[in-house]
Amino acid sequence: MARIPLDAKRRAEQDLRNYPRYIKERDERRYDLLHQTPPPPDGMPKQKGATSDTTFSTVVKLVQNNRLEFLERTCAGVERSLAILDYDPDTQWRKQRLVELLYWREGYTVEKVAQELKYSARAVYRWKADILMTVAEGMGYLA
Repeated sequence: MARIPLDAKRRAEQDLRNYPRYIKERDERRYDLLHQTPPPPDGMPKQKGATSDTTFSTVVKLVQNNRLEFLERTCAGVERSLAILDYDPDTQWRKQRLVELLYWREGYTVEKVAQELKYSARAVYRWKADILMTVAEGMGYLA
């Protein structure tokens, strides 16, 4: 197995670690943009040059929001990468649990995860490297 470059490894770890927060922020931003301002009562625009089509205005707000686009792209990439890990039924639950404990919970180290999963630390390090390689490839960090 090839070694993952350090910058790709760090970016993949950051994406995994921030994934739950990104999901929450993405959903909140999407909700806020969809429910931001009610349409004018008479259906006519109140500003010069504004469109009276509220659906179109909402779509433009969603498409032009750079942060929302970043969150959508990152969350989709992590989800695709985690779905790829599910192809091996033998190690599927272990890798899912490793991601949950190591990246989404506070205070877990590789050694604690190894104890919890009842495997050696070396096996957990190997799974972690596989997961980071998969995420880095899925996110396009290894180009």
